[in-house]
Formats: sequence, C-alpha cells, structure tokens
Amino acid sequence: MYKGQSNTGVITINDLVLAGGHIAHQNGTGDLFQLAGNISVTAPSTVDAKQGNIEISSAISGSGDLTIAATDNNADATQRIVTLLGENTLTGNVNVSGKLRLGTTGSLTFDIGSNGVNNAVVGTGWAEFNGVFHFDLTGASSTLGDSWTIVDVAAPSFGSSFGVAGFTEINDVWTSGMYRFAESTGILSVSAAPGDVNGDGFVNDVDYQIILAHLEQPASSRGEGDLNGDGVV
Repeated sequence: MYKGQSNTGVITINDLVLAGGHIAHQNGTGDLFQLAGNISVTAPSTVDAKQGNIEISSAISGSGDLTIAATDNNADATQRIVTLLGENTLTGNVNVSGKLRLGTTGSLTFDIGSNGVNNAVVGTGWAEFNGVFHFDLTGASSTLGDSWTIVDVAAPSFGSSFGVAGFTEINDVWTSGMYRFAESTGILSVSAAPGDVNGDGFVNDVDYQIILAHLEQPASSRGEGDLNGDGVV
C-alpha cells in the first residue's frame, strides 16, 4: 500500500513476488505511485489505483493473472490509471476492471498456442496501448482460420507509437507471414495473403505452379488454386 507524497519518489523492490498480492495507491490523487524493480506474479493478484495514478517500470513476469481494479471514478481518463512501462513477459491474463495504459517504453507478451489458447487483456474497463506487443508463436497453430483474442476490453485504443514486434503495419493491420493482428478487433489470426495458395504466408512461384496445374478446372479448395471460392480455377 502506497501512502507517500509527491511525484518524484520511486519505490524499488527487487524480486517482488505477488501470490495473491495487492498493490494499492491510497494517498491523494495528486501523488504519483512509482514502482520499479521486478515483479513475478505466481497467483491471481491485483493492482489498485484507488486514489491516484500508478506507474510500474518493473518488468512483470510469471503465469498468474493480474487484475487492474476498478476505481472510484472509471470515467475520468486522467486519474487513477495503472501505466506499465517495463518489458513484461507475464503469460497470465491482464483483467482490466479499471484503467490500464501501456506506456511507450512498455511491452506485453502473449503466448500463442492452439486455436483460441492464449493469454489476453480482457475486462470491462478501458485500455490504451502505446507500447509493443510480442507474440510468442513458438507453439502457435498455423491452420488457416484459427484465431486468438488478444484484447477484449470495453474501450481499447491504440496510439501512434503502438507496434507489434516483427510485424509490418498497413492501415492498423499488422502482418507477419500468415499471421495477422487487427487493432479494430484485437484479434490475431491465421490468414492467407491474396495469391497465397498453399498457406505458407508467401506469394511465390509455388503458388503460381499450383494455379497453373489446375487452371480452368473445377476446384474444391483454396489449396487447389481456387482463390475466390467460385469452384473453378
């Protein structure tokens, strides 16, 4: 529980373990609670900006869920915000009932598995993302059409400094090979590029040869060269 004053003091705690723990700001709204060091979340725990803003520059790791608690005034977009400024590798869910901001220096990691299996930022609160998302695709499905909900909060927004590591952005859609993340939906999906017949994430001579081999013939799938689904190549 923070009961200090001013906007200049930083509390540094190395190797802070949250195993059902509760970090709370309980001083005045004009006082900024700044927490540094590193944090491991091993069981469901809570960060509560009840009385004022909290900035966490600590790197947060672990597999436990972290809840951003609802505040006394969730409608105020200037106060009682939890801001994450560190490189976070937490693989539990971030449950947002209050207000969450990912700062420009901050990052979140999402462990992507089989269809629909992943950690996410979810809840009834609002979240603003100005930092970087890292998708760990080591164990991710590559089946066309599979998807993962990454962000599902009441009022999400993505700032101009937001990015996805290793992905390229066009019109707020981030792509890398066969993977696609859309800011508008908060969903990561396996999506073939136009002209990508075999679903490997690239349009190349292999795709051309498949189309050529089936040209003007009936086809029952994209893999046979039917890119528009009309049954004919």
